[in-house]
Amino acid sequence: MNQIVGQRISVDEGRKWLANVVETERRKIETLQILERTDSLSPEDDRRHNVTMRDAWAFLANQDLKADTTELGDGLLARNVEILTQNLASDPRRTSIVRNFEALTGREERSALGFLELLDAWITGKYTAWQEAFWTCRGLMPLL
Repeated sequence: MNQIVGQRISVDEGRKWLANVVETERRKIETLQILERTDSLSPEDDRRHNVTMRDAWAFLANQDLKADTTELGDGLLARNVEILTQNLASDPRRTSIVRNFEALTGREERSALGFLELLDAWITGKYTAWQEAFWTCRGLMPLL
């Protein structure tokens, strides 16, 4: 039972983890924005893909990970949600999330519930960073 429930993520660890996920994603988004402005063959297409990624994270943050996606149709948003969902279920992503948490906090996380808490905060952090990127002045990253 301890392997399933184990030790829960503390409030302080959760805040630290969430802030780290948001900041890491903000840096990635900032890089995408720089490339869009300075080195893109099609800035409009880059913006379309970035808006779709924002919407995909919003869908995942506000739905069950196994939610029915038929309402999304078969366009770019549906494909992005499918790709992200597959990535979230992959062993390499799960290993990466746990390792990053352990490096940040110095505490091993081996319980199933602890991992699900990390995953939930990771999705929330990605969603938050993408939402903020579209509410700030172009090229300027918001402060947490």
